[in-house]
Amino acid sequence: MSSTQDDPPHLTSSKANNNSSAKVAGIPVLTPPGPNTNFLSWRYVVRGYLASIELSYVLDPTKPKNRPATWAKDTSTVSSFIARTIDESNIRFIMELGTDTPAIWTALHEAHQDSSAGGRMYWLRRLVTTKMTGDDIELHIDQMSSNSERLAALVTKAKPLTVADIHATGLINSLPIDWQPCISSLMNDDEASPIRIAAALKQESLRRKARREDETALVSAAKAAVPDPTPTRPPFDDKLYCTVCKIQGHNLLVCERAARILTNHSRRSNGDSSSRSDYSNRDRSSRKPQHGNDRGRSSQSSRSTKPPAKAGLTTVVGSRQRLCRRV
Repeated sequence: MSSTQDDPPHLTSSKANNNSSAKVAGIPVLTPPGPNTNFLSWRYVVRGYLASIELSYVLDPTKPKNRPATWAKDTSTVSSFIARTIDESNIRFIMELGTDTPAIWTALHEAHQDSSAGGRMYWLRRLVTTKMTGDDIELHIDQMSSNSERLAALVTKAKPLTVADIHATGLINSLPIDWQPCISSLMNDDEASPIRIAAALKQESLRRKARREDETALVSAAKAAVPDPTPTRPPFDDKLYCTVCKIQGHNLLVCERAARILTNHSRRSNGDSSSRSDYSNRDRSSRKPQHGNDRGRSSQSSRSTKPPAKAGLTTVVGSRQRLCRRV
């Protein structure tokens, strides 16, 4: 016996030898990644076609010891076939992988099927919140079916859809747009539980509260430090009359012209009082006595300074002296 019957069929013989190249006719082109990608239908058609020519086995990772002799040729054929059935925007996902068909297949799957927590929640939200627009009910049914298929493709035995996923999706769906950035980093993880989302939202709430308090304190400090340079003027009132301006509309209490006059007068008054005080100080200093002839001047002043006699007493004394002489 030249071959062992226990080996897989592709190790003993391969019908790929009769398929020098896979035909791309009738194969849909894989569109760019996004909500409207046709990856699910493209994957189904490509795998079915490769299975018909017994080349689909190269799509799955295979250990080197289990690979047939035609593995290199088959994987080169399939990788070329895939490259010719995808849009040019998908080339960047497989450009550096060469002819590694299992890696190419996985890279395209990851590019078009976001199996992260955010990807699952996105399609769950689309399935729950999409509303019908227009009157075409058949189109709406097809859109809802497409959303369901996209979500089902992300649900596997290893990552089933749970009540916690629905809870987390509902919580995110209820948030305003300005609150969603604080939880965007969680969407890249494999799982985002409602507990983690709630913790991130509470932390964001504390941050916003602290920021509001800081802004209030800064505004209060600014108002206290800088007075208003332009005080508000009272409204015009034709019942009031200003005796300074000789016009109606305001009175003397709020007259700006009168205020300027009083201010200028106050400044001039302060200047005059200061000049008078300076003059009095200079005059007082010039009147101080000298120490040379203080004693002589004091004696002369004491002799010359006698209390003046009153007019009535002088007359009476004079008359008495004349009477005494006669006697």
